[in-house]
Amino acid sequence: MDTDPFNGTFSLPIDLTDGGRNNSFSVVFSSAGGKSELVDSFNDVLLTVLIDGTLHQYDYDDEANAWFDENYAALSGGTPATFSMPFSSLGGGLDMTQVDAVCLHVCSENYDLEYSLDSFYTDGSGSDAVPEPGVAATFLTGGAMLCLLRRRLFRVSENQGI
Repeated sequence: MDTDPFNGTFSLPIDLTDGGRNNSFSVVFSSAGGKSELVDSFNDVLLTVLIDGTLHQYDYDDEANAWFDENYAALSGGTPATFSMPFSSLGGGLDMTQVDAVCLHVCSENYDLEYSLDSFYTDGSGSDAVPEPGVAATFLTGGAMLCLLRRRLFRVSENQGI
């Protein structure tokens, strides 16, 4: 588990449930290519939520690999698909109305695998319908992209021996 995926930075708490309407995170993959049958597509799809100074994490790698296998043909043809992650996976009884930060970390051991993420948002059903972007969705998208960029740069620097 990552002990500080937010580098010590915090935001004002936000209500990810949008008044009780939302109960899951969704990430839209817009395309994929280079999948190998010899290696799992993902070795880490880690969702981290910070609530009142406490990290809550769930690694969706098994679920994401099964989902990716089922949706790969469509994704490789350019048809977007949505992977849903219920709030309840992080643990029962969490107050998702007081979230300080969210991070989605996605990485693969398959170095030939290419995929594009279109959006990361909260919704009420895990459906493919993308809701109107709100404040929470805007913060989530920005935060997720910063986390992914940080991880990507860290991985590139490791591979180059920097």
